[in-house]
Amino acid sequence: MADLKALKSGNWSDPTVGLNGATAADRVFSNNFTVIMDVDVTVASFHNGPNATIGAASGGRFDAAANRVITGNSYAEGGICLYTTQIGTTFIGNFYAGSGTSYRALQIDVSGSVTTVIGDSFGGGGTGSHGVLFNSTGVLEYTGNATGGVSTVGNGVLNNSTGRVNHYGNATGGTGSAGAKDSVIGSYYLHGIAIASSLQAGFDGSGQNSYIKGAEFHVTSKLSPFTGSIAFLPNPTMKIYLESGAVVVLTDPASSQDFPSVNNVRNGVTYKNGTMTGTCKVPPPAAVSLGVEVDHTTGTAMLTALDLLNAIEGADHPMADRLRNVSTWQSIGAQLEQGLQN
Repeated sequence: MADLKALKSGNWSDPTVGLNGATAADRVFSNNFTVIMDVDVTVASFHNGPNATIGAASGGRFDAAANRVITGNSYAEGGICLYTTQIGTTFIGNFYAGSGTSYRALQIDVSGSVTTVIGDSFGGGGTGSHGVLFNSTGVLEYTGNATGGVSTVGNGVLNNSTGRVNHYGNATGGTGSAGAKDSVIGSYYLHGIAIASSLQAGFDGSGQNSYIKGAEFHVTSKLSPFTGSIAFLPNPTMKIYLESGAVVVLTDPASSQDFPSVNNVRNGVTYKNGTMTGTCKVPPPAAVSLGVEVDHTTGTAMLTALDLLNAIEGADHPMADRLRNVSTWQSIGAQLEQGLQN
């Protein structure tokens, strides 16, 4: 592993910038320059703070060009560390906001388009220090967990524009801010769980278009896991941790996975608030052979001589025809008697 610094502002692919030889094991420092990542980049981590060992100064940032894949953890140690205004970008890593004002690990200012972010995000200690700040009219597809920071304005993920965030992961409150927050003008879909800390909600739905999949209520926090204007997505779940240590799980009864299929429910039995009716037909014990398990008991049916006679009499089979016409001593005697009389 090596620590590398930018030597000037410019494109990553330019050898004179000093970073185009970086590997997945290296840490890179912006050194108060702006580096345009015009190629896909994979490093261990991005930094915009000082590094005395290599003589890197604080400041600068790394800007992603359009349709680029950027991989590596981001540490905001001197302002915004990762940034893009371009369409089609993907960022993979964890995103750590810093302790200074507006020390953001990743800021997205894109008009339209879809930006993809994969990794956990952490709010910082300074005002406006967010793990991921979304200032876009497009869509953010975010997969990861978001944790609030020490600052009262330091979310793991903040939607601060008219765009939409699809968040697949959990949002956990920090000491000063919620893990995820929707502004008053955007929309935020948390397809995960909101979890409060002892001081802050997991999800702050300040906007009018905030949705969550579920929530956890912890006895230790004694706070609601969400705040603001919230609507629940289909089939929500809630988990409540009681003081005794027991856990109560509340599940939406409309969720299909909570009910057996109709062919596993006795015929004619209605359930799911009368919207489903069972179709499984279970024979009575008297119709099942003796000793064979059926329903909650065993069969009682035994084959009798009368059953055999009735079966032979009614069967449409060559063997049944022969049995019905077989000679008996009565039929033979009747034939002999008739012959003698003639």
